[in-house]
Amino acid sequence: MNLNFLALYTDHLLVTLLIVTVLAKIFRRLSGIQVFFAVFTAIISWSIGMIIKSFFWLPRPYLISGQTPKVNFLLDGSFPSNHALFAFSLSLAVLTFNRRLGIFLLLLSFLIAAGRILAGVHSFFDVSGSFLLAVLLVFLLRKLIYPKLLG
Repeated sequence: MNLNFLALYTDHLLVTLLIVTVLAKIFRRLSGIQVFFAVFTAIISWSIGMIIKSFFWLPRPYLISGQTPKVNFLLDGSFPSNHALFAFSLSLAVLTFNRRLGIFLLLLSFLIAAGRILAGVHSFFDVSGSFLLAVLLVFLLRKLIYPKLLG
């Protein structure tokens, strides 16, 4: 089975995660505050990922192997995978409010992570580190920020 489509469509899957999260509000599976918190958490995670990349540079797998990646050339560091970090953070935040929807989004997030590895722009270390970072950030933001959103 050829899985190259995963490598090529990870950006589309990220957009799908966002659309499903917003639709969850429309179909009353999540409240507006919960959707805001999930998207806010994903954006904060992406930002933290960018900060980590600027201080902790690891070469991307295609640079090490000398192969051409299946997606646009990226010259920044590979750790963490911001695609995976964003997806896992959004999914895990939703999971704290709606188990069924969160599990569905988490499955999509694992497809995004696999696609980044298949594209040759991230390693298993990059995406698994992104998952662990997302778990930590969602836990912290859920405890520190979400109660303030509720007032």
